[in-house]
Amino acid sequence: MINLNYHHLYYFWTVARLGSISAAARELNLAQPTLSAQIAQLERRCGKRLLTRAPSGARPTPEGEVVLRRCRVLFETGRLLEADIAAGLREAPLALRIGAHGAVPRAAVLRTLDAVHAAAPRTRVILADGAPEALTQGLACGRLDLALAARDLTPELGPEFVVRAVGSVPLVFAAAPTLARRAGRFPRGMTGLPLLLPGPESPVAQRVERFLKTRGAVPEVETQADDAEILRALALAGRGVAALELPSIRADLDAGRLVRLHAGSCGLRVTVWLAAPDEKTARPGLGRILRELARFTLGRDLTTDGPRLGQKIQA
Repeated sequence: MINLNYHHLYYFWTVARLGSISAAARELNLAQPTLSAQIAQLERRCGKRLLTRAPSGARPTPEGEVVLRRCRVLFETGRLLEADIAAGLREAPLALRIGAHGAVPRAAVLRTLDAVHAAAPRTRVILADGAPEALTQGLACGRLDLALAARDLTPELGPEFVVRAVGSVPLVFAAAPTLARRAGRFPRGMTGLPLLLPGPESPVAQRVERFLKTRGAVPEVETQADDAEILRALALAGRGVAALELPSIRADLDAGRLVRLHAGSCGLRVTVWLAAPDEKTARPGLGRILRELARFTLGRDLTTDGPRLGQKIQA
């Protein structure tokens, strides 16, 4: 017989999710003293403090985080069961919630979606953008099932998550033809030219600036944006030189809309990290997808350096 009181677990989960006893009491339609007493009973049953209370709100203790992770799986399963019952217990397509940071190459996102649909063809994907902090929060609270980031999210996630690099995509310094003609020998020849970069917190932006500085190039930063497609659009409009992922601009290079400022590799790459819950703690239905993604890599066509045959290059 199970001795845990599921109502107590639900009350704890609600408080932890909302971060406030008073907010949880309103949602649960309970008096605050009653809710506090129910949480205290659960803590006595567990033999541990599960919440710390402060004027700023209620937060899980380290032991509470363990209970909270189990509650997420438990009550997400219950929510799915309610939806199945409402639908007449017909099997519905799985809705997979994926978060992707704007610095992740779009080609890498598409390749990941291909792997998901290969594993579970009827899966409905819900794709959302977000900063790395939002991605880790979304994974931790169960709003996201997977996340793609341009940096390692391991420090922010617990042992219930698996984070691994699935490939690194080469960066290419490119500009519209009119601007490329103003550039001298790379990279010093970029001095004085407008530069397009990801946001200041992006590791890609930091690596690009360090690369140029150590080689004596002093371009002028014109615009910073975390969305790689915005940087590509600005480069096409002649607004500046951008360090862009090679797969995303191959067609532009082949058509002459953009011109490389260097032959071969510049040595800069964007590493793509995939974060997902461990299969044992993931919500129901994700097992097959997670097993497929455990073997997933981006592939050589996205990760190989160097120009393709016929690609225009500025020496």
